[in-house]
Amino acid sequence: MAKIGLVSLYFAPFAAAETDTAEPTYKGGVKIGKAVRANLSVQRSTESFYADDMLTEQVDEFTSGTLALSSASLDDAAATLIYGYAPAEGEEFADTTDNKSPYGGCGYVQKLMRGGVKYYRAVVFPKVRASVSDDNAETKGANVSYQAEDISLTVFPTLGGGTWRYRKTFDTLAAAEAWIKEKLSITAAPSV
Repeated sequence: MAKIGLVSLYFAPFAAAETDTAEPTYKGGVKIGKAVRANLSVQRSTESFYADDMLTEQVDEFTSGTLALSSASLDDAAATLIYGYAPAEGEEFADTTDNKSPYGGCGYVQKLMRGGVKYYRAVVFPKVRASVSDDNAETKGANVSYQAEDISLTVFPTLGGGTWRYRKTFDTLAAAEAWIKEKLSITAAPSV
């Protein structure tokens, strides 16, 4: 299937961390703005074992990932959840060395096409943690240049089963979004 679009970025902080036998649970998740981009870079550990002058064993395992998201906007409520900010007086946000981003889960929907028919692949990462991204801005010149909000997340495998990503394809966008909301325990109407 060809990828033809991206919509619906979601984030939900952990309600309880995962254990050796259970996946994490979530609470207070939100839609974190309109999706612009989602780029996943996967880090793997690959080791080869040779015996009798030939390759006899090889291990190739996921170790971590980096998920670079871009959103058309990131409101203060979503930034508070993702980065662990605590607003000071007057709704001012202070970046300090004490800010600790919480663990959470995130998801998005990829639009796909196969044989002229649209499908929607929901993608959920059950354990991620944000790090503060670079912040760039530029003045308006002769032409307007749109700039997105970047979010950098580290993707971790969960303790119990080592799961680092879930994917499921649906016939409708509504079904794909409902699956993400169920996985991340998002029950309230998310912000946009």
